[in-house]
Amino acid sequence: ANVLAQLRSDKPEVGWRALRLHAPDPPGPAREEIAAEIDKALGNLVVSKNRDDAAERELVLLLAVQWHGSKTAGLLAEKLASSKDSLGSHKPFLTALGQMGDRAGVPAILEGCAGFFTKGEAHAALIEVARQAPDAVVMGLTYSQPAVRVAACDALAAFGTPKQLPPVRALTQDKDKAVADAAWSAWREIALRGR
Repeated sequence: ANVLAQLRSDKPEVGWRALRLHAPDPPGPAREEIAAEIDKALGNLVVSKNRDDAAERELVLLLAVQWHGSKTAGLLAEKLASSKDSLGSHKPFLTALGQMGDRAGVPAILEGCAGFFTKGEAHAALIEVARQAPDAVVMGLTYSQPAVRVAACDALAAFGTPKQLPPVRALTQDKDKAVADAAWSAWREIALRGR
């Protein structure tokens, strides 16, 4: 309750620092209230590469990952979309989306896999999502861009389950050789783990 009051005060940074030391509450009304306050702070973040904003941004993103509510992934995806004009500012948002492992953030991560400047961080974020929710990564297998399909195969190769074998197997016949090779690799890795 004290932390919640600090988050709602004129200086929410004090509450953010206190939350960093506090383990997330189990799901319930208190956690949802705190998640809503963090989402509000996330919505107010300015997307820039300004070093003065970096510490605050990193703290809010860390808390968003730890305390995320039902709307957090959507807010992060919006911030990611607005960061496209500021080269290099996308990385913390992609990293946070990956760490959250929320399927609502997967479309934004997949879009990042198609971008020239974002594909490295997006690829790593997609692998993080696959660790927690491999079913969510399957949607990347049907993207039109080959780089996205390859990234989805790589993520499933790392953490896919036998449940994902049929859609991965279908991709082994892809016209793009890089996609077909990645699909075969993923299929083998998943099949070996499934035994």
